Amino acid sequence: ELAPALVALTELVDSLAVGSEESLLSGGLPVDELAPALVALLQAPRSADLLLLASRALSHLVDLVPSAAGSLVSLGAASTLCERLLSADYIDLAEEVLHAVSKLAHDHAGPVLRAGGMLAALRYIDFYTVGAQRVAVSTAAQLCAAVTARDGAAIADALPTLCRLTASPDAKVLEAASVACARLVDSFAAAVAGGPGRG
Repeated sequence: ELAPALVALTELVDSLAVGSEESLLSGGLPVDELAPALVALLQAPRSADLLLLASRALSHLVDLVPSAAGSLVSLGAASTLCERLLSADYIDLAEEVLHAVSKLAHDHAGPVLRAGGMLAALRYIDFYTVGAQRVAVSTAAQLCAAVTARDGAAIADALPTLCRLTASPDAKVLEAASVACARLVDSFAAAVAGGPGRG
């Protein structure tokens, strides 16, 4: 029963990986139909393989058609991906979902932050590869740029991990963690002063 879905999703991922926005649109693959289908797969995955492939397809879709991120967020992809990241059973699955969260956070940091993105990105950081650790902390830094005075609860559980990462032996993780902390300070200082943060 899963085999046809896995084959179809694998073909979609392969097409998106080598395609362009032009080829996607001229090939008759309507983004407005693809986005809801991917979100539906993420919301009710029947297997870890389907979840992994749907996350990968989402990442490729946002790379090809950046405007698709807004549709995906409005369809609930941010909260669904964060939930999946927090409950991932396998580290390779978690890393793939993390990449999808990172893609959405690039232009939609606020909704990803409020969906629990900060904790989701950092919870399993000690188990990630170095490359995925860099993605996780970079994502956290993007999210910190969107923090407002009302977002304390959205970041509280992730702050100890973020602070610990400012002593990372990896220079890129250290830099991103430092940027994240600086953005938090800026955001909260601006909130106290009554103006927007520098982000």
